[in-house]
Amino acid sequence: MMMNCKKEVKELLVNTWRYDTDRMYKVTAVNLKDHPIRDTILKAYKDKFLTRYNNSSFKFEKSGAFTWDEQGRKHIGSWALADHDSTIVTKTDTVSIEYNIVELKEDKMIWDDHARNTDPKFKLSRPILKPVK
Repeated sequence: MMMNCKKEVKELLVNTWRYDTDRMYKVTAVNLKDHPIRDTILKAYKDKFLTRYNNSSFKFEKSGAFTWDEQGRKHIGSWALADHDSTIVTKTDTVSIEYNIVELKEDKMIWDDHARNTDPKFKLSRPILKPVK
């Protein structure tokens, strides 16, 4: 996990984050370069997945409060770090989710959502988030 040495993980997380759907699309396009139905997959990925998450955000407050805004539907709860600050554990009114931090910088966060596919040519982007400005 790559971290900015100047700030602690918690300090970097405290922010409101949105999916960086443009960057996720570009990474996926490169990942699928050899897939025989690349264009079909990219269209479905953009239309069904990226559009759905374009208006979602995750707010991590210093107090440990957490808000997941899923296209206007807010889930309120808490968050904490685990596994030597490499995992974010969120708990809301309806769900508990753990996100493994792959990369965290002031301007970008990548986390692992644990989705797996056995086709080596079918590789979507990991979730990439950017801070809300």
